[in-house]
Amino acid sequence: MVFWGLALLIALGAAALMIQALRRAHQPGMSGAASDISVYRDQLDEVARDLARGVLSEAEAETVRLEVSRRLLEADRRAGSGKAAAGPGPLATLLVLLSLGAGGAGL
Repeated sequence: MVFWGLALLIALGAAALMIQALRRAHQPGMSGAASDISVYRDQLDEVARDLARGVLSEAEAETVRLEVSRRLLEADRRAGSGKAAAGPGPLATLLVLLSLGAGGAGL
């Protein structure tokens, strides 16, 4: 009887960790596209600094600027589309609990 009690506690702990990870993955904050925009702007600033220090030639700097600008526009388009990630909801929680129960019963 002690074994089954411990097994139940371990399964509940694993379920709690999985559900917590699901909820944390969808917390509001900086979206992926907004993070990308910030990174690409920093890259453009760095290209300007490298050009001023003489690390890059003008042709290399222009090539890098074009590529980073293209990626910046793509990230801005993704950010403007308004595709916000939805939370996991009760269905995901139920699936986690059912999969743990079915896996435990299967073993």
